[in-house]
Amino acid sequence: MSAALRHPTVEAVIAIHAQVPAAQGGATGIRSRDEITTALRNLLR
Repeated sequence: MSAALRHPTVEAVIAIHAQVPAAQGGATGIRSRDEITTALRNLLR
């Protein structure tokens, strides 16, 4: 079993995002990896 994440990584956010539409319906894919990276940096400030 992997260690728990203290802070989400870009890869973790993308993986979670890929699972949500499969379970709930909706559009797949991401618009911009850079936007996710920026959002996570701002979250961790």
